[in-house]
Amino acid sequence: MTSSWKSLGRTLEISTIVVLVLAVGYLLWVNFDSEDTDTTRDPSRQPVAITESVEPPNQRPLHRPADTDTYRQPEETPRSTELTLPIEPYDPQFQAGPAASVTLVSHACDSVGPAPSVYLYQQQYQTSSTTVIKIATVRPEGSVWMKELRASAKEIKERTEGRVVIKYYGGGSQGGDEMMLRRISIGSLQGGVFTPSTFHEIYPDLSIYGLPLLFESDDEANYVRKQFDGRLLQGLWEAGFVSFGFSATGFAYIMSNEPVDELGDLHGKRAWVPENDTMRSAAMKALGAAPIPLPLTDVYTALQTGSLDIISISPIDAVILQFHTQVKYITDVPLVYTMGLMAIDKKTFGKINAPDQSIVTEVLARFFCHYDKANLIDNKEAYEALLSSGIQSVAVNVDEMQKIRAIIEASNRQLAEQGFFSKTLYEDLLDHIEDYRSQSR
Repeated sequence: MTSSWKSLGRTLEISTIVVLVLAVGYLLWVNFDSEDTDTTRDPSRQPVAITESVEPPNQRPLHRPADTDTYRQPEETPRSTELTLPIEPYDPQFQAGPAASVTLVSHACDSVGPAPSVYLYQQQYQTSSTTVIKIATVRPEGSVWMKELRASAKEIKERTEGRVVIKYYGGGSQGGDEMMLRRISIGSLQGGVFTPSTFHEIYPDLSIYGLPLLFESDDEANYVRKQFDGRLLQGLWEAGFVSFGFSATGFAYIMSNEPVDELGDLHGKRAWVPENDTMRSAAMKALGAAPIPLPLTDVYTALQTGSLDIISISPIDAVILQFHTQVKYITDVPLVYTMGLMAIDKKTFGKINAPDQSIVTEVLARFFCHYDKANLIDNKEAYEALLSSGIQSVAVNVDEMQKIRAIIEASNRQLAEQGFFSKTLYEDLLDHIEDYRSQSR
């Protein structure tokens, strides 16, 4: 009898454990699959809502990779900068293309002339199947950007009559760019919003616009992009991802606590570079600085503790992330042209019927078209806001600039020779830059 009771007790104990494991698994699944992210359930992890006046609450830093934005702040609240950034309304006349099952857009907006109209299908599909696409981003919950992104998801759901449902997970709740890419590979996500350097192993040519000192102005970059955006998006397609155009963030500038106006000022300085950004890391080494690869989410703390001397980032991101509260100088040299893009797993996108693919392409291309233009305006406004907040602009004289440019150009060419990106693509790109400059002289 005693043995029977012991056996029964062990059985009950095992059953209890199994029930607990199943319950925990169910709760985790419900939590991830919900339209709301983790940040709505844990008050200690609330993302900063970016409004026209950037005023972050006290929050602890998130120790996950993120290459464009982070929205968990250290416990000490930094000084804030009042910043009003102009946001253009959507252009209802914009038409994206090509349509149907071909999802590539040749270039964001109207930079390459009118795009083919999206074909309006009249067929009625007798199907109730739904394709759910989970897309993550490190952009903050509550920001205008996220609100408009969710509005685009609502439009897609309505126009496809529920056949395509896009769920967005913002605020870095699914990790940074590298983690999001890993989640896509195992199927827990189907897409994300990334910086090009995230694809350094899958499609390294995608990062070529980010070569330091490649472009001298936004206009020059736009001229080149007319010829090369479609080529890069085609390469990304062949690597297994669908995208809907690039969204430029604008130029990144060197920011520091000591003025950097000559080459010697960089020697030995600890310079932040984004994780896996081979090109920026090589440039900093060539200039004599010590590159420190860090996820974007760790940069604020590194600045606060003094473990970084220099960062290079776009003014708009510096304001959003409050990095400007930890620096005193900005070197007036457009160092790196920065941008982002959405990438969705091609197999997942292929499950959507052709008419619905056209709708998704039209809506998301329109979204990235809008921000491709608006971000450049915002970045210039943010630069002025930095100066208004007390950060001093530092000029580099012509002789020093020639030295710096020569070193970085040699570094860029060496990377091409070593096969970090296509040498042919690089040479073609330089030819188009020279064409633009010759026309502008």
